Amino acid sequence: MAGKVSVRIGAATLVISKAEKEGRLFYDRLFGLCERVLPGCGCDIVVLPERSAVREDQKQPLDGAVSRRFGELAGRHGVYLVAPLAEAAGGVVYNTQAVFSPQGRVVHTYRKVHLAPGEEKDTAEGTCFEAFDMPWLRAGVLICYDNHFPEPSRCLAVQGASVLFWPAFGDLRNLARTATRCLDNNVYMIGSGIVDMACNQPAEVFSRGLIMDPAGKVLAEAGPADGLVTAELPLDAATGRLAAYAASDQYLARRRPKSYQVLSG
Repeated sequence: MAGKVSVRIGAATLVISKAEKEGRLFYDRLFGLCERVLPGCGCDIVVLPERSAVREDQKQPLDGAVSRRFGELAGRHGVYLVAPLAEAAGGVVYNTQAVFSPQGRVVHTYRKVHLAPGEEKDTAEGTCFEAFDMPWLRAGVLICYDNHFPEPSRCLAVQGASVLFWPAFGDLRNLARTATRCLDNNVYMIGSGIVDMACNQPAEVFSRGLIMDPAGKVLAEAGPADGLVTAELPLDAATGRLAAYAASDQYLARRRPKSYQVLSG
């Protein structure tokens, strides 16, 4: 990757109406958005939002038709695509985000650990947070309600993740919380959101496409409308990997894990 000076990341926003949500038209709307925003976006990585309610026939294994469609989109547009699945496995359904390579293959999956209240009625919880490598950086995924807790981002950061992908559905916009995660863990946060108009709240209150740097500075944020915002993250000229962010306070390096054993319970 030497010679490339930056990696372009895109964060999507999708607006879902009450009728579309009740009609379980999530994937219809999301695939339509992808067909509009992916061509010519110039992104290396694109993050799509958390899944909404889906039809029963769309609850599928990792090699199902929905997954294959995302793989085809990633391959056709030459991007890493972080995409939502209703993953059926072992007789249960997970709220999963899969990472598709530009060759259309699944290279990482994450099953949502912290289910929002009520979500446990039809969704099984995941069990762990695992960082993974991409050509330009080490990354991790957390989904919506996960970001309400400090532990997920810390778990990924201590595994070396420098960029966190955070898809959400109907989560309320809270830049202070997101900035705290970035500052505490010296990470970039890439948020992708759904504006849930079934909640009878103003569109502006919902989280949406967001790219924030490790200092908590907003590099790009979408308005409450369908679309894609992008930002360029700088790469080290010698390695082609994400340039280290020189934080004023190196919190991760100064941690004292042996004193935190009470948290293991």
